[in-house]
Amino acid sequence: MITIAGIGFGEKNAVTIEAIGAMKEADKVILRTVHHPSVELLREENIDFEALDYMYETIEDFEKLYQSIAEYVFDQAKDKSVCYVVPGSPSIAESTVKRLREMTDDIKYIEAVSFIEPCFSLAKIDPVGGALFLDAMDVDIANINPRLNIMITQAWNEFLLSDVKLKLMEIYDDEKIVYAINNAGIKNEETCDKIFLYELDRKVKADIRLTIIVPAEKISGPMDIIKAAMEGKSFKKTGFDEVDRDKENLYKILFEIGENINEGLYDFKDLFTED
Repeated sequence: MITIAGIGFGEKNAVTIEAIGAMKEADKVILRTVHHPSVELLREENIDFEALDYMYETIEDFEKLYQSIAEYVFDQAKDKSVCYVVPGSPSIAESTVKRLREMTDDIKYIEAVSFIEPCFSLAKIDPVGGALFLDAMDVDIANINPRLNIMITQAWNEFLLSDVKLKLMEIYDDEKIVYAINNAGIKNEETCDKIFLYELDRKVKADIRLTIIVPAEKISGPMDIIKAAMEGKSFKKTGFDEVDRDKENLYKILFEIGENINEGLYDFKDLFTED
């Protein structure tokens, strides 16, 4: 039996009594990482645990890393009860949990307050219009819609952080405003830096507690579509092809108009005058 317990966004009071109880009852407690402020509470409660930080230091391939963590937890639970402890909530942006779900259904989840609320609060963004949550390893052009707020977690080394930046720059302008957040929700420690996208791996230090928020692009009408084309964006990268089918052809026509204006084939006034 595997119990997966979240320990919240960082403050000790975010760790639930249920989570502490599950750790004390388990035959073995495994922490994905010891780099979390609430781990001190576990020590105060005399909870013995094994931390898997050594895997981050010895396994360079990200896909293999998360798979190795999941397999280790699964193997340990074959002959004993295991409580696997993760930062935040086990249901939010936890790649190792996703892989464990694929291995077994014999899992109990103990939820906790995630880092989502404090992160969006620091960035002063209301995600009600839509948000996409991605592990830094999963950032790819194919799974990003610019019309959504994007939250990226676990950019824990410099190579991965740089890779995230380069992939985002294939979609967004280099000077797109993004937010780099560390220790969200932890009093006197949380930070939120508002920077240009191209500065992401220059002004920000990679850290397992780093969260990146890319605000949604505001697309309000036809002129926004024409403007996007004139700025040299591709239709696929704008997210316009994610609209319902009834609008897609119209959007493509408007996008083509913007491209033609950009290439000097005609001017704005040509849109409003007759031959």
